[in-house]
Amino acid sequence: MCKIPRIVKQEQELVSVKYYLKKNYKHLREMYKYYAAISPAGQVFSIGNNVFSDIISHFPDLIDNQTLKLSDIDLEFVSTNAGPKNNNPRNPERSLVRFQMMEIFTRIAFTKYFKTKEVSSQLEAVEKLFNTYIIPFGKEFDCHSWRKEKLWNEKCDHVYKRYLGALKMIYSKYSGRYAMPSAPTYMSFDEFLDLVCEAGIVDETFGQREIGICFNLSMMTQKDEIDKDKHLNMVMTEFIEAIGRVADKISLPPIFDNMEGVPEQYQIGSGDMTISTRKTKYLLLPLHVKIETLMVMMVKNCLKKDFADKFTKKMEKFHYNQSIAVKKTKFVAVDQPYMNVTKPPPDIKIDLKDENDDFAY
Repeated sequence: MCKIPRIVKQEQELVSVKYYLKKNYKHLREMYKYYAAISPAGQVFSIGNNVFSDIISHFPDLIDNQTLKLSDIDLEFVSTNAGPKNNNPRNPERSLVRFQMMEIFTRIAFTKYFKTKEVSSQLEAVEKLFNTYIIPFGKEFDCHSWRKEKLWNEKCDHVYKRYLGALKMIYSKYSGRYAMPSAPTYMSFDEFLDLVCEAGIVDETFGQREIGICFNLSMMTQKDEIDKDKHLNMVMTEFIEAIGRVADKISLPPIFDNMEGVPEQYQIGSGDMTISTRKTKYLLLPLHVKIETLMVMMVKNCLKKDFADKFTKKMEKFHYNQSIAVKKTKFVAVDQPYMNVTKPPPDIKIDLKDENDDFAY
């Protein structure tokens, strides 16, 4: 899709540039997914001129007014965006989509290093720009590290399993607005935005800008983002991750007392806190606690009241029983060194399954 073959004339040089870009494309993609969600063009995540200027501002010595000027950046932005758009709604006229993000940085590298003869080849120009600016900066936006460090663990898995029925009900309610008849339903960015706003969590600590970022970072990367909409249509798997990302950004007190993993000073009865205290303290709560808080708020504010009341009471009972079980648990020493086993007493039994309950899990 890009116009790099037009500006790299030698075939062997083009092959080398293409290979280098492919090898380091991950950093460019991660950076793009974050910044494309800051100010999307309608439903399409893309990077406008102002957002791209924000990216360039993180490279303070890139524009030195000798080898590269601000006017050169503007010219390369226009050149990258030029060409037939064919009224394609997935490729906005005054914004850069993913393949153009790669092209514009390649153009900037040629302008700064190759045209000024600071390097002898176009490949060296691309390598120097990426090694100096793109790769170090792009490593800060690794969206997969968040999954490994925070989301993919047993406690978060238990919370999602407890609330899976309610989560499916919420997804079903807020999806399908743009789906064709008889086609599989999906959740658009508009619908996800409505859900988060109606959940009652948007405040001074969490605004609309963060919602778009959470949505886009949760979407799987698709090969074709010009002729197909799959990268804009959120399915259930992506929705589950997006809820986790939203929960990680909010600064709210635990929804239930006696929640596992919540320090005593953060419990509900610890007193009111100012907004600044919430931002610094509640933001540090374990992710599974924040996911459950968000889930209960969505159930209360987005589903029917009778269902929400019944469901919330069941969760309160669950946490109460859990706290009682923990207090009565005895640790029994075994012969093997460095090992303990937790054995609950026989009179403690927690059974959340109710055959007559329409939302039993």
